[in-house]
Amino acid sequence: MNRLAKFVLGSITVVHVASLFGCYRVSQYFGDGHLIDNGALAATDRYVLNLGPIDLTQRGSKTFQIANLPEVNFVAGIEVSVTPKDRAIIDKQLPNATVSIELSDPGGKVLFAKQSPLGTWTWSAPVGGHRTFVYGRGEPGTYFTPAPNTRYTLTLNILEPDRSQAKYTAQLVAKSSGWK
Repeated sequence: MNRLAKFVLGSITVVHVASLFGCYRVSQYFGDGHLIDNGALAATDRYVLNLGPIDLTQRGSKTFQIANLPEVNFVAGIEVSVTPKDRAIIDKQLPNATVSIELSDPGGKVLFAKQSPLGTWTWSAPVGGHRTFVYGRGEPGTYFTPAPNTRYTLTLNILEPDRSQAKYTAQLVAKSSGWK
């Protein structure tokens, strides 16, 4: 192979690898919580923004600032985890607090707002798993695609606490899809 052909082939390879892995660096994220990049080869949950634990058994409100997320579609929701022996809690969708979740841009424009009992939300749990992701699908959903260099405010309100007495932990998270 001559030098020109090697150069062209090498350049194509570099461009292909760069497009596959993208240019976004997790260190660009600014705000509350912790952003994880599971890599371009992640089938699901490429980016996961963990905003921390929440207590669904107590009325209250939490506000989070998030900025400089990658420009991909995210869905905000609540991740509920149980011990393997308590899997029935997920199957029966027992944590049924009434919550509202709202995302607004710097000008105060509401990008999404959902208020209802968690039992009416979508529960996404792998078969046999001990964790489920509860999110708003349809209208209104809890989806958003962040703009570059933009700061958002995400507010979670527990309006009616969960009274199920079920043993679980909950965290507020936002996830992006993977290659699937």
